[in-house]
Parts: sequence; structure tokens; C-alpha cells
Amino acid sequence: MQIFGSDGFRCKFGENFMTPKFIYEFANSLGDFCLNNELSDPVLIARDTRASGVILEDLISGILMYKGIRVVLCGVLPTPGLSTILEAGQYSLGIMITASHNPHFDNGIKLFNANGFKLQQCDDAEIERGILNPKEMSFAGAYGFEGKTSIDAGQIYSNSVLNKFAPVKLNDLILIDCSNGACSEPVQAGLDSYENIHFVSSNPDGSNINLDCGALEAERLLGLVRGGGYEYGVAFDGDGDRAVFVSAAYGVIESEKLLYLFYQILKSTGHSNVVVATEICNLALAHNLQAIGVDLIETEVGDRFVTEEVRARNAVIGGEPSGHYNFPASSKCMDGFLGLMHFLQVLESYGSDLTNQLFALKHYDRVVKNIYINENDVINLQDIQKELSLEINSTEEKLVIRRSIWDPVLRVYYDYMHVNRFIEIEKSIHKLLSK
Repeated sequence: MQIFGSDGFRCKFGENFMTPKFIYEFANSLGDFCLNNELSDPVLIARDTRASGVILEDLISGILMYKGIRVVLCGVLPTPGLSTILEAGQYSLGIMITASHNPHFDNGIKLFNANGFKLQQCDDAEIERGILNPKEMSFAGAYGFEGKTSIDAGQIYSNSVLNKFAPVKLNDLILIDCSNGACSEPVQAGLDSYENIHFVSSNPDGSNINLDCGALEAERLLGLVRGGGYEYGVAFDGDGDRAVFVSAAYGVIESEKLLYLFYQILKSTGHSNVVVATEICNLALAHNLQAIGVDLIETEVGDRFVTEEVRARNAVIGGEPSGHYNFPASSKCMDGFLGLMHFLQVLESYGSDLTNQLFALKHYDRVVKNIYINENDVINLQDIQKELSLEINSTEEKLVIRRSIWDPVLRVYYDYMHVNRFIEIEKSIHKLLSK
């Protein structure tokens, strides 16, 4: 059984990975991981605004303390905030209790190392083996152990972000959708001096996170922006590592276009002429970047792969089409708040010409389709992609096929500049699958 995906694990609270029994085995294995690797500093724990997060926080922290491991609680905090505090402090690792953009009845876990990066996959695998082969837990806390403490993590994170930016003069009205999630308090508190910035969906109650709001509801935000007389809007997801932007004049702004614009304001002689994105980014991103002499490096889907490649390539920025942005000079992970602050810089730099810039950049039509397969089928996707590459005009088309970790489907992404040939390409896929 696979537990860890590309970014931890999540599911409906009370089922599968979110039962007391599983959480017990997870925390026990995580504690053993700390002890076996001689990680003696405290473990940092944060959560988003889901009501179930408090239960998970108590379960996990209690088991870790039982094993003699000190715990520091952040309370409600965006995922990038946990990364920020890990980087600045002395901790063994960080646990983020969140199901990101999922509904309130889900929850999950993301793990970070002491430096603020996502825990390496080999470490995930070690913890997973401990979960699948559980050992009896013995008391190692001793009497008088320190137990758990807490810090004002939201304030620390907000200050950390804002200290990286000079004040921006805003001429536009901006509406921020906090998704009733972890960004609600730190972003509102940090930007309360900006009269041109207003907030919506910023009053979490434990069960309204991502409820008809947030990064997955960009069209809804666009309607609020246009109806309320705003020029721009931004929507975070529940744990604040994603930001989606809209423009009253343009519409929902594609993340690929923002990657281009962010590169333009951040490029420097200290970084390579490279932008990193996942393989499912729109074909137009490569074409837009090529026009200014910049290379695009594509990775597997998953923000950890983007941040790792950004480091390896000394890139100025990395991102995913879903609205994840990694600014390596400021953060070790994807960060929606940083995305917002850099967007304000884009507004300051381009001014009233931003709408023209957005329309001028290319973005091609896309077909996305799931092809259902037998869960036990052995499929060599590399060979299938190789065969199909002979049918694709790579200058005008792009085809990516991925196998879902959780569902018995192949996810197919097809971009085209002029002619939509998806029907014949889909026939070729089915033909190759039947061999």
C-alpha cells in the first residue's frame, strides 16, 4: 500500500489515513525516524483551519512526547509559514496538518525537514515502512520532560514576508479571497495598512475552509471583482501555498503568464536564465520564454520536484499551473503570500499596461481527459509516450500522459496551437494500451 504521494497524504477525516489507529502508527513511526536519525531538536507542528486539525495535533504531539520528543506548536499557520520558521529556528522537522484545497471534511499531513524543504522521498519511504510494519511503542519521555510549547507563528511568518518588500504604491483596488483558511489572519494583519486591499472569505469557523471560495473558485472571485468595482483579485487555497490571480479586464490569469511576468521583474545576473515548471504546463510558456532567451525546464508533477530543480538550476523562479510559485531567494517552498507580494510588484512595474501584456502573451487551447484503466494493468508510459511522440508536431502540439497515484486512470493533457487532433491521438493511445 502506498501512503505518501508527491506531497504527503490526505483523505476524509475518520477514514483510511485519518483514523486514530493510522495516526498512532504514523506518529510512532515518525518518532522512531527522529530517534533513529538522532534528531534531538523539537518537532514543529502547524495546522490549517479545519476543526479536525486540533484532534490530529493532539494525537500526534501526545505520541511524540510519549516517545520523549519535544514538540512546539504553531497553531493555525500557512504551510509556507511552517517552512519559514523551520529555516529560521532549531527544529528536527515540521509537520503540517492540512488537506490543502480539499473540502473541510478531509485532512492530511505534509512533512518538512529542518531546513524548511519538503522531506526527501527516501525519508518518506522510511516513515512509510514503519507505518506498514508497526512496532510496539514504549514510553521514553521520562518524568519532567519538557512536553510542548507554542509560539506566535503567524506573526513571525507575516513579518518575515513583509520584511522582504519595500512598500508598494497601489493605484488599483484588490480583493483577496483567503479561502477561510490559514492565510486569513497573517495576510489580513500584514496588509491592514493598504486601504486599496479588501478581504473576503477570511473568517474561518472550522468547517468553511475552501467552501465556495478560494483558489478552486477563481471564476467566483472574478465575479466578485467585477461586481465590486475591483481591478484585481487573488485567491489562496486552504493552507496558503497556492495563489490564483484574476483581472477584471482580462479574466482569470494563467499561472504560466504570471511565471513569465515574475521572471521579468526578478531576473538578475546572480541566477541562470531558466524558469522551472512541471511537465503539464501549457506549451505556450516555453514559447513565451524562448522569445526573451529564457529556457524552460520541466519536472514531474509535484511542488517538491519544482523546488529541487530550482535549486539545482539556480533558477530565479519555479511554479506549477495550479498557482504554486517558488521564489528561491525568499522561500524554500511554494508560497501564496509571497506570490501576492510579487504580484503587487508586477502591478507597480507594468501599471495600466499590465492588461495589454497579459493579452499579448501566448496561451494555447488544451484538452484534458481521463482514460480509465485496470488498476492492476502494467503500463509502460515511457514507451507509449515515445511512440506517440512520432505523431506529435512538437513545435505546435504538446502531449503529456500521467498515471494517477490514487485512481485507476491515465491523465492526458494535450495542447495545440492551431488544429485540434485529440480524437486521433486518443485512438492511438487506446491502440497502444491494447497491445
